[in-house]
Amino acid sequence: MQVKARWVIVNPLGQIFLCKLKKWDFFCLPGGTMEEWGLLDECLKREIHEELWVDTQIWDVLYINNFLRKSNGESVVDIRYSIPYSEVFDTIDLDVASHWFENSEVGFYDIDSVQWNVQPENLKEIIFW
Repeated sequence: MQVKARWVIVNPLGQIFLCKLKKWDFFCLPGGTMEEWGLLDECLKREIHEELWVDTQIWDVLYINNFLRKSNGESVVDIRYSIPYSEVFDTIDLDVASHWFENSEVGFYDIDSVQWNVQPENLKEIIFW
């Protein structure tokens, strides 16, 4: 089983923070896979730091999604956390992040204006309820 931690942050304009992955050329929520023997909150903080070079606090669990990967049948648990908005997310410099090579763009986007990978399909309703 693979466990992933992803985070959701919404700015005061109601836009959501997304990363555009170079590998697949679509937008998704930032986050990553928990390393063996790790804790979920440590995984999330590590992923945020690696991808964006930001240290932040974690709020609440928004959603837990469990599914089977179509390619290999592996079970995946994907946990979405909310992160408080901070102006630091408005000025992310990917050149200083240790995992700069993963993302071609990051920032706040109108959720209806970008093509992004959504798991589960009703994530918009979960985020903006």
